[in-house]
Amino acid sequence: MRRWVVATVSVVLSMVLTSVMTGLVIVGGAVAPASAQTSFTFNGGGWGHGVGLSQYGARGRAEAGQNVGQILDAYYPGATVEGRALGAVRVKLGDAPSSELAAGAGSISGSVDGGPTVTLAGPGQRILLKMSGTTLQYQRVDNGAGPITTLTSGGGRYTITWDAGSNLAVSATSRSYNAGQLRVIPGSGTFALVLGGLSMQQYLYGLGEMPASWSIEALKAQAIAGRSFAAYRLAHPQGADFDLYASVSDQAYVGITQTSGTSGANWIAAVDGTDGQVLTSGGQPIQAFYSSSNGGHTERSDYVFVATLPYLVATADPYDQATGNANFSWTRTYSDAELGAWLNAAGRGVGTVTGVSIGGNVGASGRVDKATVTVSGTDRTVTMTGNQFRLAVNVGAPSSRDLLSTKFALGDGPAAAAPPAPAPTDTTAPDLKVLVGSPMRFGSSGNICAFVMSDEVAITAIHIRLGRTDLKSRVGGVGPTFPQLMCINIPPKLRPRAATKVVLTGAALDVAVNMRFVQQTVTIAR
Repeated sequence: MRRWVVATVSVVLSMVLTSVMTGLVIVGGAVAPASAQTSFTFNGGGWGHGVGLSQYGARGRAEAGQNVGQILDAYYPGATVEGRALGAVRVKLGDAPSSELAAGAGSISGSVDGGPTVTLAGPGQRILLKMSGTTLQYQRVDNGAGPITTLTSGGGRYTITWDAGSNLAVSATSRSYNAGQLRVIPGSGTFALVLGGLSMQQYLYGLGEMPASWSIEALKAQAIAGRSFAAYRLAHPQGADFDLYASVSDQAYVGITQTSGTSGANWIAAVDGTDGQVLTSGGQPIQAFYSSSNGGHTERSDYVFVATLPYLVATADPYDQATGNANFSWTRTYSDAELGAWLNAAGRGVGTVTGVSIGGNVGASGRVDKATVTVSGTDRTVTMTGNQFRLAVNVGAPSSRDLLSTKFALGDGPAAAAPPAPAPTDTTAPDLKVLVGSPMRFGSSGNICAFVMSDEVAITAIHIRLGRTDLKSRVGGVGPTFPQLMCINIPPKLRPRAATKVVLTGAALDVAVNMRFVQQTVTIAR
């Protein structure tokens, strides 16, 4: 949740799947003036989207004597803290073609869904899980390479458990876990790792979003915000097999790391001291967005994202300039050639950059997500949103020179809020890519799935026709930083007994109603 990608991923999928970005418009050719500018300085503030709680702001408020209630009231005005009984959490740790597992002094066991439990490794032993096509295999690797044994084939799921009191080390994530069960969900060449069976408290113990050494009232505010965000995800899960990602796409889940350090007891106390407490609005858990630093001013949800949420408003936040916040304000300077190369790599080339201006719809906080950035160069002039400009720069620039937020302006002063201006006309359809296995196997679930990507935020779906029956996936959201796994369920009576070729169609629609279709012939099989 701390980094910018969180806002884009979590919100676009959970709201109406409407784009927060507008498209590129080519204004015309441009010729460098005799005294073309050769470097461009951006003065900015904050790290992240600036909507909801600022983690450094919470720290500053706690250091100033505010309690958890006052902190939450400042960042989620109108929301109410209520006690809730919450269900188990499923966290997707990631995807991998292989992974070593070890449980230290404990044993590791496993079972195919519906099958008996067998011991895979004893104390001090390590095993390697790996995919061979759609077959999940394992072998002992602690004393040389042991024999390879098949665990499942044809997409069967597998559950890994380990002895209580021991930690399961997973090489694919470089982390260890002390609670839950590890679900291994085979795909084609890779498997998904999902940690399930976690109570909400167990999940929160592993939430690595705020340093455990910070003030207890700030930690409590983080615990309630994190619990509220997870509670919302339980009602709006990211996928059929999991509720949240373990990354900043949702919230950073780091296993035992958060509680094993010297200050780990502080975080445990904050989680235990707020047990069951969630922020609600209209009787439902809120989308409790937060970011590292807001640069001194929060922003409205509808400006950064899409929906207007009454508890996510724009307001000044002097407490964000807290102890240790190196990102409260920052400066970045880029050469004309650097900007030109980065924009060109992002498909927005202008040649060597000769001028940059920002205007139009600037947010109340000075953020430029929906403002118009005009870039002139030796080849042409283009316009784009501030959000698109930041993304193009950050894809090319070294991470140490990233634009940390959209709260930036040219030169010395912050961007001034201005009345909304018409957005640039977008006539470019999304660059849609649909990646599939060969063949696409549906297994016992009947699902065939494709990995869908787009160069801009769009709503998308996939479709096949079997005989006279049209089958399609649910509509989902994709964008440059959040691809989507989309699945079509084939009813039992339509599942072919032999490998069958069909035409798979992908469609994407952006906010300017530009549509892209892609088609390919694929083979589906059991």
